[in-house]
Amino acid sequence: MTAPIALDRVSKRYHRSAYRWQSFKGALLKREWRATFAAGETFWALKDFSLRVHPGETLGIVGPNGAGKSTLLKLVSGILRPTSGTVTVNGRAAALIELGAGFHPEMSGRENVTVNGVLLGLTRAEVRRRLPEILEFADLGGFIEEPVKTYSSGMQARLGFAVAVHAGAPILLVDEILSVGDEAFQRKCLARIRRLQREGTAILLVSHDLDMVARICHRAAWLEEGALKMAGAPDEVVGRYRASLAPAPPEEKREEEVLRYGDRRVAIDGVALRGPDGKETDTLHSGADAAIAIRYRMPEPVADLVFGVGLFTGDRTPVYGTNTAIDGIPLGVVPGRGEVVFSLPGCPLAGGTYILDAAAHAADGTPYDYWKQCLAFTVESSVADIGGVRPPHAWSVRALD
Repeated sequence: MTAPIALDRVSKRYHRSAYRWQSFKGALLKREWRATFAAGETFWALKDFSLRVHPGETLGIVGPNGAGKSTLLKLVSGILRPTSGTVTVNGRAAALIELGAGFHPEMSGRENVTVNGVLLGLTRAEVRRRLPEILEFADLGGFIEEPVKTYSSGMQARLGFAVAVHAGAPILLVDEILSVGDEAFQRKCLARIRRLQREGTAILLVSHDLDMVARICHRAAWLEEGALKMAGAPDEVVGRYRASLAPAPPEEKREEEVLRYGDRRVAIDGVALRGPDGKETDTLHSGADAAIAIRYRMPEPVADLVFGVGLFTGDRTPVYGTNTAIDGIPLGVVPGRGEVVFSLPGCPLAGGTYILDAAAHAADGTPYDYWKQCLAFTVESSVADIGGVRPPHAWSVRALD
């Protein structure tokens, strides 16, 4: 079966201008209109990139800013031409790439719907027939008769998405534009994408919302510096990409970067993450046994010693925290070196990247050794649910009539 989208060894090179124009103020002060660049300077936005999107498939593209994601969409949509390689699009494509692209700011929302519908391959009669559904989806009320230049970014997103998803195109290209809408509109968009998936639309989606990519895409591709880093199952690609964004382990940090404080009456010598086989790892699997081992050194007896752990997402949102005092665990430790193990049977964490804090402190909270961000790790999951914790759960359904 012919792939709706096929890219074969595609590269895209940009030439930087040999001149950078000064501002009018700068021109007056410096008596110059332009400053020179290094003539002929170039950079590659994509390098030898190959990709297929199959009928009815949703492919998510992830990667950092500047990786080449938007360039990829513009090549597929025909806005740009490749420097080398071939881009093949088999079928009509509806593109939602840049906010407000294709809108005339002086025309009303209703007039722009007609113009954009025709640009997407619809006849005027088809636009008129679909207009009520488009306007209902956009839900702009009386603003639909106002010039688009008066619209907020969210209103432009509503209008653009409404036209694109009602164009009946077998191919849909979507950039990060969904992020500008409010939560209710995003839910409406995702519901519509689910419907298009059932109808067999091929969708190429670029997004920094990794949870959404894992949740709605059939495959994912990770772009890095214009090259394909990895492609495959969304949860696996997203997990690996998230792991690349995690903070460096403490041994790779400079001493001043490690957030650590306390009088060291009890010192933490190391913290290790262990998988179900008892070996150290930086990747866990949701549902598999895991443990956190805290190695400590205590030169003199400490009567009120408490050990604690805190789990956070990559942006320091708390996920879970506890300590031996909360759990009523008598330590009974003796001076010297030892190890405290916090076990996680069936690791109930959802997929994602996590950061660990570990602490040894007194019963009143006085820190002996509080080590923030001592460990970063990734949890991989075959289930694309949302949140930090995956509690044991079950569903049941019964008829009430």
